[in-house]
Amino acid sequence: MTERINADFTVISREEQPAEGFSGQLSHTIFDKTFTGDLEGTSVVQLIAIKTPVENAMAYVAFEHITGTIGDRKGTFVVRHSALMTPAEGRSGEWIVVPHAGDGDFAALTGRGEIVQGPSGEVFQLDCDFGD
Repeated sequence: MTERINADFTVISREEQPAEGFSGQLSHTIFDKTFTGDLEGTSVVQLIAIKTPVENAMAYVAFEHITGTIGDRKGTFVVRHSALMTPAEGRSGEWIVVPHAGDGDFAALTGRGEIVQGPSGEVFQLDCDFGD
């Protein structure tokens, strides 16, 4: 059964390292986040991004290792997320739970998510199945 969870998140630290030799700006960023709401926990994100010479054109791919609780469930899981932004089409992206990469109560977790605009900022929204 699919369940929708919503969680506010805050980036609590960020370390960006630029890469050289590209026509755009390629960077590797590591950052930590906290989640509150249906998901309570923390995460570490490894992100590779490219900013092109064209204004409002960029792309990224990331893996996020999340540790936390959803209701009575507790454990870790990994989300792969990516986004593409172009001047003509705006921003598009996807968040997918990496199958079999979790542990504890999230060992069988699957799902897809996105970032949506909430009343107080961006919200992580995940439609997930715990495999029960």
